Amino acid sequence: DPAAAGGAAPVTGVDVADWGGAQRFVRSALDAFGRLDVVVNNAGIVRDRMFVSCGEDEWDAVLRVHLKGHFAVARFAAEHWRARAKAGEPVDARIVNTSSGAGLMGSVGQSAYSAAKAGIAALTLVEAAIVKPGGEAVPVTYVVSSEAGTPQIVDVIFKGVSEMAVRRSDYRNILKQSGPRALAQRLEQQADELLQE
Repeated sequence: DPAAAGGAAPVTGVDVADWGGAQRFVRSALDAFGRLDVVVNNAGIVRDRMFVSCGEDEWDAVLRVHLKGHFAVARFAAEHWRARAKAGEPVDARIVNTSSGAGLMGSVGQSAYSAAKAGIAALTLVEAAIVKPGGEAVPVTYVVSSEAGTPQIVDVIFKGVSEMAVRRSDYRNILKQSGPRALAQRLEQQADELLQE
């Protein structure tokens, strides 16, 4: 019980896959606490069906809740964080997306669920590349609860995400400080290094 531990946990009943609902969800946290530090995307449903038995309505419902729900809430949170950062306020924010081994390896009888969870993996990569105006990345965590071995697969998939965010920040700084020619030279140098590996 959060209240017993000295915290608070206001309840907001919304459909996170509804654009307005996701916006209200983020707004309710800001209204209750005055700030938003972490988004944990954990909404999901399952419609277990073999691939040839899955109906359009089942497919749409699963992808809507998992994928659109993860996207919509994080999108409005990131919009808030970006506005704060642009206003010169410090932002120490996190996004945590939950998924499943089904999204990395597939799961017989769960075609929509597997596709939705794979989509969340790709969405997490995109979110991890978000760079705040100050040049640092918004940390994003991809949590998978599944069979043994999945963490190694996740490590391989997400290897280099933080490097990608740092590179993007470096590119932006080179462009601002030295112009497009200097950035083109840096990219050419990195291409040469890559070819020599």
